[in-house]
Amino acid sequence: MAAASAPYAFPAARLESCAALLTADLAAVRSWRAEKSPCEGVDFFTTSAPGTSLRKNAAVGRLACAPARAARLLFESGPRLAWDSSAAGLDELAREAAPGGDTFALLSVRQKRVLVVSPREFLIATMMRTRPDGGIFAVATDAGGAAPPRTDCIRGEVFDGSAWCVTPAGDGECELFYTIFADPRGGTFGVPHAVVNAAMASTIAGFFKDLRAEVAKPAA
Repeated sequence: MAAASAPYAFPAARLESCAALLTADLAAVRSWRAEKSPCEGVDFFTTSAPGTSLRKNAAVGRLACAPARAARLLFESGPRLAWDSSAAGLDELAREAAPGGDTFALLSVRQKRVLVVSPREFLIATMMRTRPDGGIFAVATDAGGAAPPRTDCIRGEVFDGSAWCVTPAGDGECELFYTIFADPRGGTFGVPHAVVNAAMASTIAGFFKDLRAEVAKPAA
């Protein structure tokens, strides 16, 4: 496991900008292009981004658990690896609890092969925050310079805009908004963007199915 440069200075201002972007995406997502959902009971959307043919993918669906349990399953490495079948590894390289209650973490996220895209690592700085309505969200920004690349997989890049948010939905359930915006890179010319877009859609479908199966189990 690669170690982070010590001490790691979390990019708080940039993550705050990511939080503002998440707020905008939550308000606009249902005006994005609606796609055929790869997962029953989940609405799937895509939108274009300036200067790239990569699509920003988002999915919205209900989970049969409270926001606090969903956030723990999404944010903590141990619980995440127990249910996320696409994850090859998740290492927390640094963590900081801010005075206002936010939690910052530097994570090395390793993904298994998806379609023809070989295993990838993404090094991200994240911020998790509880909202006034009882919801919880986490936003991410790329932190590729914080630790050297691994030798067992290619390092990709996460763009600002990747995030998740769980909000109370009544009856002990919550609604999850999950969005991915990333480039796995690799090779002389990288992975064709059409392949990346298909891989991201496949990843989101598997992600929701795995998470729903986990929350269906009794809480520990």
